[in-house]
Amino acid sequence: MSEDQTPYTPPQSPIGGPQARPPADARGSLGIGIALFFACLVGGAAVAFLLRIVLMAALLQWDSTGPGPTIVLVVIPLLLPWLAVAWLAVHLVRRGQTRSALGLLVGFGILAAIVLLLVAACFSLFAL
Repeated sequence: MSEDQTPYTPPQSPIGGPQARPPADARGSLGIGIALFFACLVGGAAVAFLLRIVLMAALLQWDSTGPGPTIVLVVIPLLLPWLAVAWLAVHLVRRGQTRSALGLLVGFGILAAIVLLLVAACFSLFAL
């Protein structure tokens, strides 16, 4: 064989090379916002549950005079997931990811719809 022969290269496709993904939208994604909403609630509920156990164990060792401190220390951890969602929404809006922040609001709507359907199902069972 001759030294000046080059290896075979296939012809170029008229369509072009491999299809690249379109660039990501700078405003974020609605699906990511919904996923973040439910991830914050589930993860925050787990953290709140653990924090509640620790606080209740600490309260058993304290000699409290009434239900005031107990109610405050038990209810505040339950608010943490919702505060995390609110902080995340503000953070996403400040970063310019408004579609992701809108996804958090859509996630809240999905949760409200699920609760509404479950409550309606329970009342229909009681009506029988």
